[in-house]
Formats: sequence, C-alpha cells, structure tokens
Amino acid sequence: MKLNHFLWLSFLCFSQAQAFKLPDQEISSYECGKTCDELSHEPMHLEWNINDQNFKHPLRNLQKSYGYKKKATLEELRKGVVVNTLAPRAIIRISPISGSHVPILRLETKSHSLSFQEASSLYSRDEAFADADYDQNHHTVLQLKEELGAGQFKLVTDEQSISTDETFVISVFDKYSNAYLTVETNKDEYKLNDKIIATITLNDTLDYPVKDVFASIVAPNGDSIPLNLTKTKSNQYKGSAQLHSKKNDFGANWYVEAAISAWFGDQLITRQGHAAFSYSIPSAKLIEIEKVSTQPLNFKAMVNVANNSRYALQSVLYYKDSQGKFHPLSTSQTANWFTSGKHALEFTFDKNIYKQYDQQSLYLGYFHLVDYGQLKTVYHYDEPVKLSELG
Repeated sequence: MKLNHFLWLSFLCFSQAQAFKLPDQEISSYECGKTCDELSHEPMHLEWNINDQNFKHPLRNLQKSYGYKKKATLEELRKGVVVNTLAPRAIIRISPISGSHVPILRLETKSHSLSFQEASSLYSRDEAFADADYDQNHHTVLQLKEELGAGQFKLVTDEQSISTDETFVISVFDKYSNAYLTVETNKDEYKLNDKIIATITLNDTLDYPVKDVFASIVAPNGDSIPLNLTKTKSNQYKGSAQLHSKKNDFGANWYVEAAISAWFGDQLITRQGHAAFSYSIPSAKLIEIEKVSTQPLNFKAMVNVANNSRYALQSVLYYKDSQGKFHPLSTSQTANWFTSGKHALEFTFDKNIYKQYDQQSLYLGYFHLVDYGQLKTVYHYDEPVKLSELG
C-alpha cells in the first residue's frame, strides 16, 4: 500500500514537472458587476488551419500627421482666421460643432480675395462625409489650387444670418509638405501600473525653431494626463507617466495626443497628431501549459483569474523548418466563464497535423488570454515552446 502510494505521488510530481511554467504577473480585480455576470457561461472551442500569418506584435507604435485643427467662432471668421501651409494643394475642411450650417467663405491671400470655388481645384459643400465627431451632412471641403502656392491664407465670411457664438472646426491637411509630426509609444499594449514613454518628433530636412510642444494621455472617458516633456534632440521630445486607472473601458482605446508649433520664417507652422494604445487591468494570468495527449493533440492551460468574467485563450501551433523559421499551422481558441480563482482551459488541435510533422519540429506559442469583461488581452506570452517541453 505504501509502495503504491509512493508511486502515485512520484507520478503526480513527474506529471506536474512536465507542465511549462509561464512568466508570472500580478493580477488585479475591477468593477464589472452585471456586465460580466451576463456574459455567456457556455464553454466554447474552435480550431482552424492557418497559413504563415504574422502573429508578431508590431515593432513600433508610431503615427504620422501632416495636419492640424483649430476652432473659430463666426465672429472670428468675420474678422479673418489665418491658416498656414508649407506646400501647395493643401486640403481645408470647415465643420460646425453643433449647428447645421457652414457660412459662405472666401480665401484671402496677400494679393487676392477669392471665393472657395475660385480658390479650389476640388470643392465639396454639405455632402455626406463620414466623421463621427461632426454632423456628417454639413461641412465645406476644398483643395487649394496649385498656383496659389503655400504660405499664409485667411478664411473670411461676411455672413450675418447665423449666431456669432456658433463655433466651427477648421482642419488643415498639408499633405504635400515635408514637415510631419510623429507620435510614438514604446509599446502598443499597457497594463495597470505600467510606465508609458511617448516620443514626439517634428520631422523634416529643415531644423525649425520650436515655439511650443504639448502632449497628454487621454482616457476613453476624456480624462487627460499631461506629460512633462524633455527635449532629447533637435525637434524631438520625450515624456512618460505611470498608468494607474482601474476603470473598465470596455475595449476602448487610450491615446497620446500631441501638438507642436514651430517657426518657418515669419509663419507659425502647427502639427497635431495622436497614437492609440490598448490599456487593460491584468485580471487574469496563465500559470502553466501542459500537453495532455497526442491522439488527439490535447492541451490544458491553468489560469488564475481575479474577476468573475468570461475568458478566452488563443494559441498557435507552429512548425519550425531547418532554417529555424517558424510557420503557423493552426490556431485554437477556447473560452469559458469563470469565478475568481484557479481554473483549467482545455484545447485541441487536429491530430493529423501532429502526424504530418516530427514532434521535435512542432511548437506551441502566441498564448493570448482575453477578458471579455474588458474586451482586452490581459496576459500574453508569444514565444513558441517546443511540444516536448509541454509534457
């Protein structure tokens, strides 16, 4: 009896030792309540073949901007609102924020006063324009004629029929300019207590004297965290902040918003832009992955969750060729609703794949754990692991 008990314990320890331990992370709960409780409690498993898709994170989270926006009231437009461009054929758009009418405008240069139709090579007024921020059916858009060149222009109206308090957004897209703003974050996904580093750069072959630069982190609810920026080299600035929010954003992105203005002769050139990133509360983690059987090819993942919610695990089966390159063969997704604590998620791959390749050339990786309560990935480990290391 003692011998049998000893053998059972030895077998249990050996089996546990074969499971692949994943890097640890601290988990944290958040307020979810009814939203999480009403998520599906039905287990789900899907598996399908794939062909050499790229499952790597992007190397850089960087966005470019050749434009800027400014607000102006009708009273300011009557006096004249200045816009600056660095290249011909800039695009200008005027949209009302709350009203339903854009006044008739003209474009003034140092030597001409032209109607928008006369000044434009392309012109649109009050046509459907998909933009969630403004009324889709009320706007004026024009592309300046090439012969007008670049520089300083003034937008002017003589209209008296609408309220002087009406406010408009003027968007300038200097699409043929060499000067553009880049907004970059050091990652594209962040979790609670992570440090975000943002880099703001005005790019051009010329070195513009910078007048002002500003950047902030903007949450989905509109909360803003200003970044203290430090100049790192000519026309480049960096800022950082710790992310402490425990508010569930239900899948919405956060943003780094930035603006920079610089002198080009007597013109003040402005560029504004943003970079989106994902932010989540690490409500769950993977503890270990174990191969349960080969016929069929079954695996078991142990997870530890802090919130009552529905969780899904995606993983990818790879083949490693003789050159050391990994080729995705199949992906699996399994999901279930869990209460807080430790649970097992089991998933399967097509046994025929296992038969087609030498076991030493098969790897499992791209472990992404999603919390449906947040609609966010809350844990990931991308490195492929040889099947022989999984039991």
